[in-house]
Amino acid sequence: MKHDRRRDAFERKMALDRAAFPRSDEMSRRQPTEGDPERRPVAEGILRFFDVANRYWANYAAMSAPELSILMDLYVNEQDHRPVSVGDACIAARVPSTSALRSIDGLIGSGMLVRCPDPRDSRRKLLQLTERSRALVRGFVDEVGAQGRGRS
Repeated sequence: MKHDRRRDAFERKMALDRAAFPRSDEMSRRQPTEGDPERRPVAEGILRFFDVANRYWANYAAMSAPELSILMDLYVNEQDHRPVSVGDACIAARVPSTSALRSIDGLIGSGMLVRCPDPRDSRRKLLQLTERSRALVRGFVDEVGAQGRGRS
């Protein structure tokens, strides 16, 4: 009885795995799914964005999604003259704090960010873009904008 339940559970898991991760020969036998004309252009735009991001940042640093989120958040807040604390940057990274702190340390180590004291609260540290990273982020924004307008 116990063995049958294990086998049933195993077979259910294998069936789910085959459905989620089909082998290449199974992929060729599948019927094409019905089109999704409204979402397809959006999905293609997302893929183009990732291509632009990977191509652009490959020349400067290995940029992960959390690091890119931190840089973009700092850039946006800089435009509004709002200081960004380390804690704020951790939230912007959209990952657990320990991972975000590693990303922040890496960005500081690579000269993309500087950590400075908060003049209003000695317990807090603020982050700022360096001139180099500001120029890189501007270039990236221009590149993504050009791609969105169908150029590049």
